[in-house]
Amino acid sequence: MKKLLLIALSSLLAWQSASAQIRYDFDVDSLEYILPNFSIGSVVFYNGERSQAFLNINTFDNAVRFIEPTTKDTLIVKNEDEIKAVYIKNRYFAKWQKRYIELVNPTNDTSIGIHRYINVIQKGKVGAYGMASETASISNVAHFNDMGQTHKLKNKALYDLSYHVDYYICKGNKMYPANTIGFQKIYPKLKAQIAEFVKENDIDFSSLESMKTLYDYCISNQ
Repeated sequence: MKKLLLIALSSLLAWQSASAQIRYDFDVDSLEYILPNFSIGSVVFYNGERSQAFLNINTFDNAVRFIEPTTKDTLIVKNEDEIKAVYIKNRYFAKWQKRYIELVNPTNDTSIGIHRYINVIQKGKVGAYGMASETASISNVAHFNDMGQTHKLKNKALYDLSYHVDYYICKGNKMYPANTIGFQKIYPKLKAQIAEFVKENDIDFSSLESMKTLYDYCISNQ
């Protein structure tokens, strides 16, 4: 268990430093980053340049972080707005509306997208969860399973943390919330069939496995 500390910005090649530090008054285990460990990967910029380092994506501020090779500090990318995509351990994260969306089960030019993030809510305040997603209050749940990986969850009394997994259906640079309408926009020729399939198969859009059933159906019939 470690005290969450979002470390100051610093320089590495095209990545630079700043002085501010933000310290959160709670403990978090396992969910601070999308991947369990920093791993070698590449950041791809819109101008075509690439930078390689040990990378991970933070779930609190949705920013890419890397390990500085000399000091071993955890640092944040300087030109975050110029990032197009991130590759880490054969996993692909597309940058879309300042969010990193992991694209899974890609077939041709379509895929399912996953956005993972943590909301911090002070006790006694209500937060809006937005789209259909898997959510878990860390104050009430001991463990959380995300795509087969189990995380331990814990927090102090001052804050409620909610871990979210939002799903999208994606094609090219278009991404829609994973629901009946979203799938119909990606596969307009199957509009009637999608509505019928969702109803007959009781598709749960907060379940990746359930959604894959609809996705495979659309791929097979497009």
